[in-house]
Amino acid sequence: MIYYFAMTEDTLMNFIIRITGMGIASQLPKNTEITILGDFLPGDAMDQRYVSQWAGAIWLGVHDSTPWEQGMQLNSFSELWRIAERHPESGIRQIEMTEIMDIGDPAKVWYQGKVPGFRFLSPSELPKGAKFGMAFQTLVITPPTFLSWFRQHLEKQGVRFQRTYVKSLRDLRGMGHDVLINATGFGAMKLLDVEEKRITPVRQQNIRLRKDGYNRCYIRRGPDGYYSTAFARGDGTIYMGGIKSLGDTDFASYEDQRKEVGLASYIMV
Repeated sequence: MIYYFAMTEDTLMNFIIRITGMGIASQLPKNTEITILGDFLPGDAMDQRYVSQWAGAIWLGVHDSTPWEQGMQLNSFSELWRIAERHPESGIRQIEMTEIMDIGDPAKVWYQGKVPGFRFLSPSELPKGAKFGMAFQTLVITPPTFLSWFRQHLEKQGVRFQRTYVKSLRDLRGMGHDVLINATGFGAMKLLDVEEKRITPVRQQNIRLRKDGYNRCYIRRGPDGYYSTAFARGDGTIYMGGIKSLGDTDFASYEDQRKEVGLASYIMV
């Protein structure tokens, strides 16, 4: 999954597949020529190797953020909110989030007062063991829907998509580009002429289910990076996460982890 930008004087060829790269393509000058290459493309059938399809895809403030990172997150919120209002078919929906914290300091929740409907929960609203909690309006995305919508949006602007598979960036020589941006994610670890060592892949096993009447987003955060989630999406499914493993690139699913996530889902929804 590669971003490639190729530029002549007034032509930019952009070879992309991950959602970040598609976002970059949408911000490039409209008078450029852009081509997107990837082994998986938006609209493909669900595949565990195409990780963008399986993302939790929610706006949630990252608590330990620098001022620059906070600004970036709020800008992203504003753009997603705009898309949700103008393009309901995009797979982005506005929804209430309940965020429960077993750790941390409410005074350090930097997005209080900066997102719609923000309020701290009263003690009577908190589950057992929780330190504090918040409710606010946020955005949740149905990734397969959004990826296909975004592709169509880009194609209307003249962006082209092409399926390809490479083992190194050198395989892309001769494509007529002047600039290459490598945005292969953890795939950069396997590119023969890159072999990036500064990336830590994260494996997460999650489940999707349906339950009539559940129409909210919920997350509970605990120590050592622990969290449990239940996000109601626009397609009627609920995203439940998850089991997170650092440094793991195994795409297989495991029954014991499925049961553990399923138990959490039963408690939350």
